[in-house]
Formats: sequence, structure tokens, C-alpha cells
Amino acid sequence: MSAPAFLSMCLSACGMGSALFRAGWRLAIGGCCGAILVLLAGCVSTDPKFPVEPRIEFVSISPATVQDGVTPLFITLRYTDGDGDLGYEDKFSEQRDSADLILLDRRPEVANFPEYDGRFEYNLPNLTPDAKNLSIQGEVTIEFAAIPLKLDPLANEEKLSFSIYVVDRAGHRSNTVETTEITLVP
Repeated sequence: MSAPAFLSMCLSACGMGSALFRAGWRLAIGGCCGAILVLLAGCVSTDPKFPVEPRIEFVSISPATVQDGVTPLFITLRYTDGDGDLGYEDKFSEQRDSADLILLDRRPEVANFPEYDGRFEYNLPNLTPDAKNLSIQGEVTIEFAAIPLKLDPLANEEKLSFSIYVVDRAGHRSNTVETTEITLVP
């Protein structure tokens, strides 16, 4: 394929081809390699663009049955963020003055326990370690330590689910997702 035909094909793929050539634009192939690369980069973008507000999707919670205060819990989330500022660069950052992953216990009985507000706060790891791709997407699994969660110590089992949201370094709050139920046993 000749260089002018290739350029015409690229411009057509971007929706600009015939309009540019009809307007009388001519590119000298020998001296315009930079211009061609810029046009190609605009046509074929491998970096997806997302809104600057993070977005999360619940993937899984496991195990399905948790021995209260003994078994750790694993929650996997899928995320996107348009400016790539989820998590912190290092775990000792001065910016890390507040949690960026919030879990809320969804059981209605929580209101009956003033000493337990049902809120768990955690910190995400830096999800943009190379800081090259600002528009990010991926999955993260968080391990939560085994802590007592049963509200009624005499019950054989209790059902529990969480609402979850994240907050990025710029203060943008994500959507809220709900986990599936797990069973707490003594």
C-alpha cells in the first residue's frame, strides 16, 4: 500500500479522510512522520477513557460461611477511574489521613447497637504504581481480618452483607455496590 493511500485510510477511519482531502490538504510524506504518528495515535487509542469519579463493581465475597472472629473475609471489586488516583503512593503518605474504602454493614439490627455503627474503613493500595496510564481499570481483592461480626451471640447463624464505596485522592466518591450475603456461624 502506498503512503498516501495508507494516510487516506487512516484519516477515513477517524472520520476525517475525505473532508481533509476535499479541502485541499496535502501532506508531504517525507517530512511529516510526526504528523502521521499524531494522527494514528488519535485514531487508535488503547487507553480507555473513564470518568474521573471512580466506579466499582462487586465481583465476589468469600467464603460464603464465615466462622465469626476466626475466618478472614475476601472481597473482590472491579474498578475504573479516569484520573488514576485510587489508593496512595505509599502506606505512610501524609495524604493518607482518611480511609478510601468504606464498608457498611447492611443489617437493620445495627441500629439497635449504639456501640457498633456498622462502618469499616480501609485503605486501598496504590492502583496506579507506574503513574503512566491515568485512565485505569482492574480488579482488587481485599483481605479483611477475622473480627467478630455477630450481633446475637446466642444465634446459630446470622446473614450479613455490605454496601461498599471508594473515595479517590481528589475526593471523588464512587457509586455504591452491595455484596451478596454471607453466613456468620459461631
